[in-house]
Amino acid sequence: MKRLILSALLCVSGLASAEAVYKCTDNGKVSYSNEPCLGAQRVDTMATRGLDKMSGVQRSGKDVQAEKDHESMQRVMQSVVGKNYRRDRAIKRQYHTAFDKAQCERLDSQIEALEKEESYIKNKVQLEVLQAELFQRRKAFKDLDC
Repeated sequence: MKRLILSALLCVSGLASAEAVYKCTDNGKVSYSNEPCLGAQRVDTMATRGLDKMSGVQRSGKDVQAEKDHESMQRVMQSVVGKNYRRDRAIKRQYHTAFDKAQCERLDSQIEALEKEESYIKNKVQLEVLQAELFQRRKAFKDLDC
């Protein structure tokens, strides 16, 4: 019983939304950071699930199984506690001014649209212009603590 309560408390503390990770390349040197940089690419930080591509059979080690167990507990706790990403974001922004809240909402949609557009652009000059704009939006998003 104590173990269940402890794991439930750990899951509740781990429900905070993940921060974005950016891959930056500068003169051939690659670095990863939570700070956006010019030409940064957002990196998917989800762990692999150990799926064998040839057979489709799922093979996972102890660490992946522990992560799956943790996620299952999070889903249970979300239904009990009622936490989710949108709610956490709204709670984080509740102390912002009305103007800052509106800016955060606008930046949410702009960053999402620019990231989608970035994947379709083939022209290097257009891509650099778009990446500069995306960098400005991401920086503003971070500065406002959205």
